[in-house]
Amino acid sequence: MTTAGSFDAPIEIFGGLVTDMSPADLPHGVSPDCQDVVFSNGGVATRPGLQALFGPLAGNPTINYVKTYETLNATLRTMALDSNGVLYKETTPGTLASVATGLVANAYANSTTLFGREYLALSDGKTGNDLPRQFDDTNFDRVSQSGPGAGPTAVDENVVVAISASPNGATQPAAVAIAASPTGATENGFLVTITTTAAHGLAAGQSVTIAGVGVAGYNGTFPVVSAPTTTQFTYIAGASGLAASGGGTAASATATIQTVAAHGFVAGQLVTTSGIGIAGYNGTFPITAVPDSTHFTFTAATGGLAASGGGTAAAAGSVSPGVHQVCVIFQTRQGYLTRPSPATSWTASGGKRAVVTNIPTGPSN
Repeated sequence: MTTAGSFDAPIEIFGGLVTDMSPADLPHGVSPDCQDVVFSNGGVATRPGLQALFGPLAGNPTINYVKTYETLNATLRTMALDSNGVLYKETTPGTLASVATGLVANAYANSTTLFGREYLALSDGKTGNDLPRQFDDTNFDRVSQSGPGAGPTAVDENVVVAISASPNGATQPAAVAIAASPTGATENGFLVTITTTAAHGLAAGQSVTIAGVGVAGYNGTFPVVSAPTTTQFTYIAGASGLAASGGGTAASATATIQTVAAHGFVAGQLVTTSGIGIAGYNGTFPITAVPDSTHFTFTAATGGLAASGGGTAAAAGSVSPGVHQVCVIFQTRQGYLTRPSPATSWTASGGKRAVVTNIPTGPSN
């Protein structure tokens, strides 16, 4: 429209937009519709033209949703949903990259930012017509989802291996002599220092059985506190004020079991040994080490046991006897916990572990 011949016409009243009166009744200086104008203090002007920030999208769809999403590191992302069901994010200024396709066509979205994620609700403008989604600037996931349809299978673990015959099946290190009084056994407070006549082979945390020391308060089975040298170690006695003494023996309580076949045990696992010729080797113990596939060690109740063998070693556990149930829950990468699977049950005999199989595999997220 040409402006030739036009001139500025002063107005006495500058009233702006008035919508509650009929246009025919409006006084001078006001307008019933200000769609394409902008106001400043004491003035009015034509609204500036719109400018395209992004290039055309494939298929020339309409844009039904635009939102600015702020990530956890304060990056601002422009999010847009088109009528073809494609969700975009602004990766670099002026560039839209597809986040997801296959959303319901012609849907509208409403969203909010929380916990560094953008939560989107999709609808036709009246009711929801697609699944709620969440976007963390990397993954576009469902907000919630169903859990496993079936539970796993559980049975008692039954692992029993034979122990080699005596004298190799069950052994302990030979006892070593304690130096004579007054240097063999001394006490400072409750801390006892034992000096042996040969290398004792003990390490901190192992148990040792002291026997035959002249002052009886030194005798018993104790955890080793430290081993400063190959011929000295310390432990905490049950009483203080013991006089210096010596003599007797120190015997490691570590027992080594040799099986006739690979046992499959691991350190920390409970094992029950039974039927060994010397009863001190029998019982339920946590495994302290697994040197190889046919040997394992544990701490017996006492040291100084003679070599023995025979019997069996069985995997043990802490499952109580009776009927137990087990189920599976999926946890998504967004931290959502699904509904648990139907429970499955098994009858435990007690004192064993459970072997769980047929565990459902969750979806990609």
